[in-house]
Amino acid sequence: MKLSKVSKKINVLRGDISNLQDRIDGCVRELEDNEYSEDFAELHARLLVKKDRLIALKNARMKANVDNGVYEIILGLGEAKAYLSWLNGIDVSSGKSRGRMYDDAKTVSYKSQISVAEKQAMIDTVKAEIEEMVDKLDEFNVVTDIAV
Repeated sequence: MKLSKVSKKINVLRGDISNLQDRIDGCVRELEDNEYSEDFAELHARLLVKKDRLIALKNARMKANVDNGVYEIILGLGEAKAYLSWLNGIDVSSGKSRGRMYDDAKTVSYKSQISVAEKQAMIDTVKAEIEEMVDKLDEFNVVTDIAV
């Protein structure tokens, strides 16, 4: 099975598991005079089967990623996204501003070690790196078969 299909199956299983958990939450306890809406044991058994299948698929996917050197790209992608998020939050504005930390709210001046243009160039570089990593992963997922 292609890794791209495995990823889709993983997402479906996650949804199925969430649905079963919600159904169990809704049926496990009932007013004393009412009938149970669904059988806990049956739903729980189905949940455990899906959980085991999910673990098997994730394990097979991870093994393929590690064995083929792709796991490093996955880790790099996560770090690049975290770095991009941090970079987007840096305030590099300079100039005069009304201070918020002063009781008299006097005007204060700020300076920055990098310009807005330099920050944007850094963001653009990281976005290009992320796009390159995503393209590599997408290609790997489409062409790689694994036994599950």
